[in-house]
Amino acid sequence: MTLIYDENALVVAERSLRVLRDALAERINHRIVVVEIPSNDAHCGYLIIDGDNNEAVFTGIGFRTDRKEEGGAGFRSAQALFALYGIMPCIWDEKIAMDDNGNGSRVQIRRRLYQLLEDVKRDYVYDYKGFVKPVDNKPCYIRG
Repeated sequence: MTLIYDENALVVAERSLRVLRDALAERINHRIVVVEIPSNDAHCGYLIIDGDNNEAVFTGIGFRTDRKEEGGAGFRSAQALFALYGIMPCIWDEKIAMDDNGNGSRVQIRRRLYQLLEDVKRDYVYDYKGFVKPVDNKPCYIRG
C-alpha cells in the first residue's frame, strides 16, 4: 500500500486541512476508512485509507481536539467535512510520537507512519470493516 503525506503539512492546521479536503474530494467514489490518529497533547491527524486504490493519505497533525487556536478551527472544519461526507472517523488508541513542531527525524516519522499504516490495515483493511463510499451516503446538515 502506498502512503502519501506532505512533510510540509505535518503540523500546520491549514495545510493539514487542505490535505484532508483534497483527499476526501478525490475519493468520493472510492471505499475509504478514516482513522483519527492522536498525537501528543491535544493534536491529531487523519489517515484516509483508500480500499480501491490501495493507498493511504496522512494529513499531518495540524488539528487540535481541544478546539483551541488555529488547530482547533481546523479540527472543527474537519468535523464539518466528515459530517458533509457522512463519514465517522475511527479513533486510534495509540499516539503517534511527534512534537508540536513535527520534530523527530523525517526518517523516524516516515518509519512510524508506515508502521501505523500496517497496524491500521491489520485492523480495518483486510476485512473492510468501517469502509464507506462517500458518494453513497445521504448529504448531512451541519448544525451550529
